[in-house]
Amino acid sequence: MTFTTTPRRLAKTLAIAAGLSVVS
Repeated sequence: MTFTTTPRRLAKTLAIAAGLSVVS
């Protein structure tokens, strides 16, 4: 994995976490 992919994955994870928080 490249350093460019890591931030994007983190952003995606945060987006998913935020979505789950809203659903909860």
